[in-house]
Amino acid sequence: MAANSYELFDLDSELAQVTGVNSFRMGIEWSRVEPERDSFDPHEIDHYRAVIESIHSRGMKPFVTLHHFTNPLWIANSGGWLNPEVVSEFADYARRMAEAYGDIVDEWITINEPVVYAVGTYWAKLYPGGSLLNMENAKTALRI
Repeated sequence: MAANSYELFDLDSELAQVTGVNSFRMGIEWSRVEPERDSFDPHEIDHYRAVIESIHSRGMKPFVTLHHFTNPLWIANSGGWLNPEVVSEFADYARRMAEAYGDIVDEWITINEPVVYAVGTYWAKLYPGGSLLNMENAKTALRI
């Protein structure tokens, strides 16, 4: 249930329902809904509403993740999670998503495994914009 989930979300919801689960974890891709700073794409916001509604229509509760190891290019180009402004940028994005989906989402996951992301990006260089063996950058990204 991940390959091409963007387009096959109805099938994913259906397959999850068939297995008898009562909840469904999904993610909103920040770069899709806010491809440029302060510019939210209404088409993408509608798309994710359809995904959430598909989950609800099959009797499951959505758990929505706002950040799963990727950043919009404008965030990456401004220094990513090393830039102190990213905290307020992410807060603005999270607020907008709460406004867009708060009527149909009760369970939110702000950042998927933040330690894994920070270490993977700035210690192991597994994710874009990272560095190798730089624990100081990992600590900065985690704000510790």
